[in-house]
Formats: sequence, structure tokens, C-alpha cells
Amino acid sequence: MKYIKKRRRITNVEARISGTTKLFGLIGSPVSHSASPAMQNYGFQACGVDGAYLAFDIKEEEVPEFVKSMRLLNIQGCNVTMPNKTAAAQNMDELSPAAELIGAVNTIVNRDGKLYGHITDGEGFVADSVSGMFGNEVNVDKAQIDILCGGSQKAVSAPPGLTFVTISDEAKKVMENRKTPIASFYCNLTIFKDYYKNLWFPYTMPISDIYGLKAAMDNIAADKDLIKRHARIANATRKAIEAFGLKLHLESGFSDTVTVFDVPEGMTADDILERMREKHGIMLAGSFGELAGKVIRIGHMGASANVGDMLEVMSGLEETLRYLGWKSENSLLGVFHTEL
Repeated sequence: MKYIKKRRRITNVEARISGTTKLFGLIGSPVSHSASPAMQNYGFQACGVDGAYLAFDIKEEEVPEFVKSMRLLNIQGCNVTMPNKTAAAQNMDELSPAAELIGAVNTIVNRDGKLYGHITDGEGFVADSVSGMFGNEVNVDKAQIDILCGGSQKAVSAPPGLTFVTISDEAKKVMENRKTPIASFYCNLTIFKDYYKNLWFPYTMPISDIYGLKAAMDNIAADKDLIKRHARIANATRKAIEAFGLKLHLESGFSDTVTVFDVPEGMTADDILERMREKHGIMLAGSFGELAGKVIRIGHMGASANVGDMLEVMSGLEETLRYLGWKSENSLLGVFHTEL
């Protein structure tokens, strides 16, 4: 009998890792969901870098010990994610000016056993959700948003004049651990900490607006179909716009609270807006800056994101565009109704 010795196939990873391979990593908790190792290792291989990148689940209280292990194991560098950015900064040998100002790091570089902390986040991830909040699903933790700002007058459908701000735990720590004072009293979000428990507020309370907000929030709490309703109406609006031969301004990344289309050739934004207002009693919006006069915005958010109101908008817009010379075999109103 003849025996054939099978050779074990060497994988790409085994072939790439050697006795000289440098180790890099990501620290945070949790990190099992992170795509960073796959992305970074692919980049190393594509660029011919003799390195390997791993994710380490390190809790905040474990950061000092991990930093020691970076020196011992000669780990060349690490990215730092939540909740470890502040703790990592406190255990560096040297901080960049920005990291020292903010009191947090998201990048650690090991240079001959000396650890340098850098921050490439700037002052954090601040997102404007004035039109999206309560109309689109917003997961601040998944998106790693440090500060999210919204307004009362959009999808919330409360009186204008109130601003909502959510602050991540990481952002709170950064603000509380600043080495320099926040320059402006009016821009200092830390003064709002425990305001409700302490029954102290730094400004005159807009009581009437707050009563309006309470009523709006009661409506939101009772609307179990809130997000799905916005998505359904937004999808029907986009389908109708395209079927009518108009061009959506965006190709992807659509909002479920606003639909934007380009002003057709031979018309002006002012002509469309004026006839919608004067003939149909409906206010659409143009835009500002470089988009002024080039696009029309249809808001379908909060209380206005309902079938009855949007049928009137589609009917009025179809009449307006046909009056101004637009020709289409399809009905804007009909397609919208069909797509609901």
C-alpha cells in the first residue's frame, strides 16, 4: 500500500505573520462587533506592511494594566474607543496639544517604550438632527455620536424655540475633566447637569413652550407607528417624484422627513413656490447658499407626515408643475397613492 503524505495548506495569515511582525490593536468594550481588524489587516496586506491588528476587549478600569502591557509586548500602536478614551489619556507619557486640551485620546503610538496619545476626533462627533430626530431612527451609541442636537419645531411638532441635546458619557467625561475652563457660560453644557434634581435652571424657563412640548411628546408616545409612518410616506414621495420624471437631488442616503428634487429646466424655484403658496395654500421650501434656486424641499415630518396632508401636497404640486409646462404620462398624485 502506498501512503501519500498530505501537506497542510498554509493560509494567507500564516504566511504573512512572522517573527518580525509588529502588533497593533483596538481597545474598548465591547469591541467584538468592530470591523477595524478586518479593515486594518487588509490594508497591511495590500500595502506590504509586516503588521497584525487585533481587537482587545479592555474595560475602563483595565486601561492602566493594558498600557503597561503595550510597553512589555512592544505593541506598536492602538486605536482607543469607548469607554476608554479618557482613561487612556491619563496613562500616557505625552499628549498632543489637542489631546491635552480635550483630556482624551483615540490613538496611542509606542515609540521605543514611550507612549504618545493623540486625538483625531477633534472635539468629538457633533450631529445636527433638527429635521431627523423623531422622524428617522437615530442610534447615538451605534453611530458613536458625542453630541446630538435637535429642535422642537420639526418632527416633534411642538412650538419653535426649544433645542434638544443628547450628550454621550464619553463627552461628559471630557467636559468634566478639561484642564482649561470652558470659555463661555452660555456654551457650557455642564451647567445643566442635575438641573431637574437640584431644581435649578440657568435661564428663564420658557414655560409655555415646555407645556407645548409636553403635549407633543404625549402624541409621540402614543404613536406606535411613528418611524414606520415617516418611512412609508417618504418612500411613496420619492417613488412619485421619480415616476413623474423629476430628479431627486440625492442618489442615496435619503431622509424620511424631507424629500429634495431638482428644479426642472425652464422653471424657477420661485415660480413653483409662489403658485403652491398662492393657488394651493401650501408652503414648500427652496434652499440656501449654492443650492439656492436649484432645488425644492418637501417636508413630511411630525404632524404633517400623514396621508391626508401629503395627498394635498402631491395634488397641488402636480397641478403647479403641469401649469408651468411640465409634461408626464404619470400622475404624481396617483403614484404616491399607489405606493402607500
